[in-house]
Amino acid sequence: MSVETVSDKKEVVKDNVDDLLAKCIKIKAELRSESGKGVARRLRRDGKIPGNILQTTKASKSVLIELESALLKKAWNSGRTFILELNGSSRLVKMQELQITPVKRTPLHVDLMYV
Repeated sequence: MSVETVSDKKEVVKDNVDDLLAKCIKIKAELRSESGKGVARRLRRDGKIPGNILQTTKASKSVLIELESALLKKAWNSGRTFILELNGSSRLVKMQELQITPVKRTPLHVDLMYV
């Protein structure tokens, strides 16, 4: 019978997190100050996707995600988790909801949540 210490368990968890981060997709985003239907349409026309970062303790943040539809689809199919680079910091996020146009099958809006 082997006895594992708490520090051994922490190292195993840290290794698992490092492996997960190495496999994750990195997507860049920036905060946006404007909101509304017209602004969202303009962003989509420029190839960007409006979204929100949902938080339990604070109000949600409006973000602007610059990415290709293929990257977003890959992130959705690979467990819905990816690394979000926002204002110079990187955090692991989970895609909570992805809205897609029914005809063109392109992303309209994404809701994210910190992991």
